[in-house]
Amino acid sequence: MCNYVLCAASLLSAAFAVFADNNSPYGVCAHVTRDEFGIRGAEYRKMAEAGIRWVRSDFDWSSMQNAAGEWNFGKLDQLIGDAEKAGITILPILGYKSPKGVRPNDCLDDWDSYVKTLVSRYGERLPVLELWNEENIPNFWKDPDPVKYTELLKRTYAAVKSTNPKIKVMFGGTAGVPFEFIEQCYRAGAAKSFDIMNIHPYSHPAPPENRLESEIVRLREIMDKYGDGDKPLWITEIGWPTQHRKTAVPGMLKCGLSIANPEKKGRWNVLVIEEYDAEVPEMSEVLVNELPDGTAIRRCAYADVNRILQNYSFDAVVLPFNENYPADAEDALVDYVKNGGILVEFGGFPLYYGLTTDSNGRSAKAKTNPTEFRNRLRMGVEAWWLGEKGKVPEKLVCHPTSQLKGAQVNDKGIEGTRFLVPDLLKEGDQFIPLLQGKLDSYTGTAAAVYKFNSDFKGALVVSTVFERSNNTNTELKQSKTVPRANLIAFSKGVERIFWYEFQAPETDPYDPESFFGITHRDLSPKPAYRAYQALIRLRPSGSVPLTGVHWKTDDEKVYQPQWKRPDGTIAGALWSVDRPGTYRATFKEGDVRIVNHLGAELMKCASGKPATVSISNAPIYFYGAQLEKIEPVTVDTAELLGTLPTIFAQAGEQYLQLAARMESYTNAFPRRIDCGRFVTVAPTEWTSGFFPGSLWLLYEATGNDKFKTLAKKYTDQLEQIRHFTGNHDIGFMLMCSVGNGYRLANIEGYREILLDGAAALCTRYNEKMNLIRSWNGGHFQVIIDNMMNLELLMWASKHGGDPKFAEIARKHADTTNRRHFRANDSAFHVIDYNPDNGKIYQYVAGQGASADSPWARGQSWGLYGFTMMYRETKNPAYLARAVRSAEFLTGHKNLPADLIPYWDYEAAAIPNEPRDTSAGAIMCSALFELCQLVESPQLAKKYRDFATRQLLSLVSPEYFAEVGSNGNFLLKHGVGHLPGNSEIDVPLNYGDYYFLEALLRFRKLSKAEIK
Repeated sequence: MCNYVLCAASLLSAAFAVFADNNSPYGVCAHVTRDEFGIRGAEYRKMAEAGIRWVRSDFDWSSMQNAAGEWNFGKLDQLIGDAEKAGITILPILGYKSPKGVRPNDCLDDWDSYVKTLVSRYGERLPVLELWNEENIPNFWKDPDPVKYTELLKRTYAAVKSTNPKIKVMFGGTAGVPFEFIEQCYRAGAAKSFDIMNIHPYSHPAPPENRLESEIVRLREIMDKYGDGDKPLWITEIGWPTQHRKTAVPGMLKCGLSIANPEKKGRWNVLVIEEYDAEVPEMSEVLVNELPDGTAIRRCAYADVNRILQNYSFDAVVLPFNENYPADAEDALVDYVKNGGILVEFGGFPLYYGLTTDSNGRSAKAKTNPTEFRNRLRMGVEAWWLGEKGKVPEKLVCHPTSQLKGAQVNDKGIEGTRFLVPDLLKEGDQFIPLLQGKLDSYTGTAAAVYKFNSDFKGALVVSTVFERSNNTNTELKQSKTVPRANLIAFSKGVERIFWYEFQAPETDPYDPESFFGITHRDLSPKPAYRAYQALIRLRPSGSVPLTGVHWKTDDEKVYQPQWKRPDGTIAGALWSVDRPGTYRATFKEGDVRIVNHLGAELMKCASGKPATVSISNAPIYFYGAQLEKIEPVTVDTAELLGTLPTIFAQAGEQYLQLAARMESYTNAFPRRIDCGRFVTVAPTEWTSGFFPGSLWLLYEATGNDKFKTLAKKYTDQLEQIRHFTGNHDIGFMLMCSVGNGYRLANIEGYREILLDGAAALCTRYNEKMNLIRSWNGGHFQVIIDNMMNLELLMWASKHGGDPKFAEIARKHADTTNRRHFRANDSAFHVIDYNPDNGKIYQYVAGQGASADSPWARGQSWGLYGFTMMYRETKNPAYLARAVRSAEFLTGHKNLPADLIPYWDYEAAAIPNEPRDTSAGAIMCSALFELCQLVESPQLAKKYRDFATRQLLSLVSPEYFAEVGSNGNFLLKHGVGHLPGNSEIDVPLNYGDYYFLEALLRFRKLSKAEIK
C-alpha cells in the first residue's frame, strides 16, 4: 500500500485515541483456532493496529476433548492468552461433532459437560458464546430443523447460566436472514434461551443499501412480536469477496469461435455487451485471454446495442455472462446472426431475463417473451422444470466432446443443469456439441455451437454452465462496503459487527471463500483493511448516534449518519449510491476536517463556512461540528474553487498509487488501463512525457515535494530522447515533462535538453512545404496534433535557442491555418501532401469517423495550438482561428448537455457513441486560456463559463475516478483510436495531464478574479 495511506493513518492516530475495550463494536472472523493458529500473533498485531477488538473463530469440540473423555486446552490457552495480550476478545462458535463423531443433539449430557467445562475454565475471558454457525442451512446442520436447534439452544443456555450467569449466550449466526426459520425458533420457545440475536446478512455482489436496512427492520418486527425486541442484535458475518473472474471452461469460447468461423484470419473485432457496474471487474477483462489473439474489444451498454450494431461491423457479439440480455435489441441481434454474425451467450439458462433501460438509465425487467426470442434465434433449451416430468435430469456431469479442443476441464467434468437441443434448426444448419453428459438414456448438451447455413448465415456459441466466479467485486468496492454496511447497521441499532473475514487464504483464485479477507494471505492490507481502520478511528468504541437528526436525507438518496464520539466531538459520514454528485455541506459552529473512506485528509473547513464536496458511494467522513444541511448544488466559480483542494488531494492519491505501481518497471511510462491490462510505453512513444508532466502539475497544485521527487525521477528518464527525430511528438514528450520541470524547479540541464529537442524537431521541417512532417508514412503527412508541438519551438527561441525555431513554428502555423480547416471551421485530422509541389494527395480519416468528420480530439488540438500560438506571437490571425474553432465546438449540435464530447462530433451512432474525456480536457484547458486573450468581454465570459461547466462535468463522479479505481488514472472514458479498435472507453495519460492543467488554469484565473 502506498505511503500516503500510512501517512493518513498516522495523522488519524495522532488525532484520535483508539479505545481498546470489550465494548468495541468492531470485530472480524478469523480461523485462528484452525488453519491460522500458527500466524495468530501476527494477525492479532495487525488487528490491533486497525483497532479491531473482537475475533470470531470456531471452537471444535473434538479438538478439546478426545474420545476417551480427556481434555486438552493447551492450544486454546495459548490462543486466548495471546489475544488478551493484544487487547482482543475471542468470540467462540460452539458446535460441531462430539469426540465420538455424533451431533450434540444426540449426546446432550456430554454436550452439557463440555459447555460447563469450557465456561468454568475461561469464565468471563470468553464473555459471549455463540451456538453454532449457520444452523439454518445443510452445509453446517444436516436437515436444518428450528425445533432441534431450539432444543440445543435451551440446553446450552441452562448449562452456561448454571455455571456462570454473567456469560452471554448468542443465537447462532444464520445464513442470510431466514425470517421463517427464526420465527419457528421463537415458536419453539427460543426467546428465553439466548441473550443476543445474530445474523449473517450477506448480499454480495449487491450493495448493502439494497436490503440490509429492510432485513434488520423486519427481523426487529419478528423479535417484537415475541416480546424480544430489546435484545441486542449482532452481525457475526458480512463481507464482499474479491476473487478473480474467469470463464467456467477456459478455452471453450476460443474453440467455439473457431468452429463458428474457421475461415477467419487476422484480428477479430468483438463487441462485448456489459451490464455496466464500475465496481465489478469488467467482463472484457476476463475475455482478454478467452478470445483469439489480438482481438479488438469494444464495450457497450444495453442501451447502446441497437445503434452500435446498425453502424459498425463486428465478427462476434458477446452477451453478459449471466442469464440476462438486452430485450430492446432483440431484432438487431436476430438480424445480426441472420446476416452472418456470431452471437456468444454463456452463463446459465440462455436469454432467460430480458432487461430494458428505464428513463433513469437503470435496468428493468422487460415485457417480452424470452422463449420467442430464443425461438427466433433457433436456440432450443430444455431443463428439468420444463416439459415432461422426469425427462430431463436436474443435473448431469458433462465432459468435452471431440470438437472441444484446447479447453480446460478436469477429469471429474463439469456440472450441467440446463441443456441445449437442435430442434429448431433448418436444413443446412448444424448443431455441434462441445460439452455433453449422459444419465441412463438421456444425453444432455451443456455447450454447443449452432452453425447456420440456411436463410441464417451466422452462428451461436452457447454455454449453459454457470459462470460462478463472476459474482465478484473489485478491491475498491470491497473497501467501500466496509464503512457503508457498518454504518447502516449501526444506524438501525446493531450492536456489534464481525467482518468476514480477516485473512484471505488466496488458495484458489476463483473461489469466493479465498478472497473475503481484508488482508492478503501474507497479511498485507487490502484497501478494505484501511477502510476498516479509518472507520474505527473516526467512529471509535463508545460513539453514540446523534439524537434528533435524520441519518438519510428526506428523499433517502444521501446517507448522512452522525455520531458523538467519546471525547464529545461530533463526526459523521456522507455517501450516495443513487445520486452521486457535488453537494454543499453546511455545519454548525466548529472547524471541520473531511477525510475519505481510506482515512486520507481531503480538506479543512473553517468554522461557520460551508464545504463543497463530491459525494459518491465511497463515503467521506467529517468531524469537528454537526452537519446541518446537505444539498445538491449547481456549483459557481467560488464553490468549484473551494473543491479544488479535495480534487487535487484525490488526484494526488491516485498518482502516488500509480507511481507505486511503476516501481517494478524500468524505462517505461504508464499510458492506460485497457481490458484490465496495465499498458506502459517506452521513452520514444509520443505519450511518454504526460506521466512526469502530471506529477509536475500535482507538485504545482499541492506544493508536496513527493510529487517533485517523482516528477524529476521520471523526467530524467526522458533525457535520452533529446535528439529524437522519429516523428513530430518530441514537443509532447519534452515540454510536458522537462518544460514543466524547468518552469517549476529550474533544474540544471533541463534548458539544454529542451533546446536540443527543438533542434531535433526542426529536422522534420520542409522549407518548400513550410510544414513540419508529422509521421513518416504516406507521402508527406501532417496532422492537426502537430500544432501542439510548436510550443517547444517558441519556448526554445525565447530561451537562447536559434531564432529560426520560432520562424519555423510560425510558418507551420500559417500553412496549417490556411490549408487544414474545412469551410465550417473544423479541422482535418490528416492531410497527405505531395512534397514535390505542395499539393494535397488526399485527406485521411486518421482517428476520425471519416476523412470529412470532425474528430473530437483533433478539434481540441487545433483550438489549443492556435490559442497558444497567439499567446506567443500576438498574431491576430491565430486568435481569429482559435475563436472560429471555439465557436465551432461550443455551438456544435451534437455536443452533449454535460459538454464532454463524443469521440467524433459526427460519429454515426450518436448518442450511443463513447465520450472522449481527453478531448474534453484539452478543450477545457484551451478555453480557460482563450478567455483571457480575446478582446470581447462577451466572448471572454462565454468561453470562461463554458470551460467551467466542462470542468464541473470532468470532476463529477461520472468522469473523475475514485481513489484506487481506474488503474489509478484520473479521468475515465477516454478514446484513443476507435476506428482502429484501440483504446475505447479507457483512461488515457494525456487526458489526465490536460485535466490537471485545466484545473490549475481555472484556479489561477478564479483567484485573480476574486482579488
